[in-house]
Amino acid sequence: MNGQASDYWYWDGTEIWDSNPVRAANQAINNALSIAQSGTDNTPPAVYLPQREPYNPGAVEWDGVGVMPSDFTVWTYVFDLSGLQSVQLKYRLSGADQVVQDNLTYAGGATVEAWQSLPMEGVSIASVTDPQPLFKAQEFSAEIVGLESVLVDYYVEAIDQQGGNIAKSPIQHVWVGRWQRRRIIKRQLASRRTKFARSNYNYCYPCQCAIEIALGGNKRLAAACFGLLA
Repeated sequence: MNGQASDYWYWDGTEIWDSNPVRAANQAINNALSIAQSGTDNTPPAVYLPQREPYNPGAVEWDGVGVMPSDFTVWTYVFDLSGLQSVQLKYRLSGADQVVQDNLTYAGGATVEAWQSLPMEGVSIASVTDPQPLFKAQEFSAEIVGLESVLVDYYVEAIDQQGGNIAKSPIQHVWVGRWQRRRIIKRQLASRRTKFARSNYNYCYPCQCAIEIALGGNKRLAAACFGLLA
């Protein structure tokens, strides 16, 4: 059976074409499973090329959407027949603003910092095919937060349960821009001040307290709503 073909993508959403790859994979598994489960396990886990969301953190991703948040999630699919001991997201910061030789190797060099590790959470995605797959990789993800105006290298490292075999995805790179949160807040405050002005409310301390409570105890935001802060 042809497990995959371009016309399967053309007719995506048609059950038979969506399910044909599963039929082919299940047939292959039935023929290969006894061999795969015998002997010494020297095969590392399979790791799908990691993806990220947003793709362009801290910068404009496409027109009409605006600047994306600087925090971003790296996700992938990982599978090993013996199970997984660990799946981690490795990332490091670069002193350069462009990719240089140090960024291309796991060993790194003078222009990059040491690798940091984040555990990746695995979730099972329900299958919609008929038949169901005999085996299916979980989706793993982790979020990198708190970075701005820096080049980041990252990869996924997976270790299997039985043989301790290690798989590393290729090193990928992303420039994390600066999310202009202050400008967004300033526009929001200006909008709030306008709304209160149109409501003909005169400033009073009880009113500010009420707004402060509504804004989570933020005195500056509450006062700004009444035009007391620029």
